[in-house]
Amino acid sequence: MKFLASFFIAAIAAICFATHAQAQIIYQDSFSGSVADDLGTRTPDVSLNGDAWITAFNRANGGSDNNAAQVFNADGTIEKDGPSSSHDAGALLPFEIQANTVYTLECTFLNITSGWNAVGFASSDATLRSSNGRHSNSNTAVFGGYAWALSRNDPARNNQEFFNGAGTMQGASVGVTGGNFADSTADITITIVLDTADTTAITADYFLNGVQQGGTQTLDANAFMDIGFVGVSSDGDPGLGTSTLSSFSLSAVSTGPACLLADVSGNGIVDFNDIPFFVDVLLM
Repeated sequence: MKFLASFFIAAIAAICFATHAQAQIIYQDSFSGSVADDLGTRTPDVSLNGDAWITAFNRANGGSDNNAAQVFNADGTIEKDGPSSSHDAGALLPFEIQANTVYTLECTFLNITSGWNAVGFASSDATLRSSNGRHSNSNTAVFGGYAWALSRNDPARNNQEFFNGAGTMQGASVGVTGGNFADSTADITITIVLDTADTTAITADYFLNGVQQGGTQTLDANAFMDIGFVGVSSDGDPGLGTSTLSSFSLSAVSTGPACLLADVSGNGIVDFNDIPFFVDVLLM
């Protein structure tokens, strides 16, 4: 009997550990909508809380929220010949950052234009009021980028750059600087790994096509309090043609203390809700 009890305790502990460490997809999108629709009309293919994209165009100079000035299309294309000569724009998703968590943000896109596209985390208002809609903003009250990266096709400038934020603050770009780091006429994948083990010193690692750029970076002490969104943005140089997003994902793995023994459902208490989860895992 003691052996049986010990076996089940060990099994529950193992299941608890396995479920605790499992990656959870927060957002995932393959941009399968129509070019005629604004991205702001869509919910990602996977959206943990059911949140939809929020798009905005150059609010600082009279631009608008979803649909009024379409720059990000639901098929992933980004119209660089937007509705005015200054069409900076952003497309963001709400993001509730948690302590003791490792987040992996990954975005694959093609940008053959000299105006940059960016991906990363961001602060404050997703409708970008009083903002030009770009991660390069340093004003965290309207939309300041944190742990973000840009890509463009311009021989006169760095084609890929990585920034801790806010905006382009906290020093210059991190990682390799000077020159062309990837083929800007082909899809590239930018991956940003954010670790919130220390909420006063969040760390970020940046990857370009799977290759880490520079070492582990430490964000500003205010980053944990400021970050509230994640997404993409576009520099507003006019008349530059179209670039295309093909995939976007954000996942999380908790690195905090082990969960309550036998709390297989992860709801913080041991109750009858744990039984079906326990059975499901045993049958896997």
